[in-house]
Amino acid sequence: KVTDTQWHNVVAWNKTAEIIEKYLQKGSEEAVEGKLTSRSYEDKDGTKKYITEIVCNELLMLGGK
Repeated sequence: KVTDTQWHNVVAWNKTAEIIEKYLQKGSEEAVEGKLTSRSYEDKDGTKKYITEIVCNELLMLGGK
């Protein structure tokens, strides 16, 4: 039994984004297929921040919570 939860930033576009907005909520169980992308930016204090995101190509809603 898996007892560890991990949160990831997911980027979705077009119809996939609309489906996510309409049907998913925090805690929804889903499977995401896509690619990992990394980017960086400077915040207002000039500190460089790094972000890794999943760019969603396909989404499967698993229905559990």
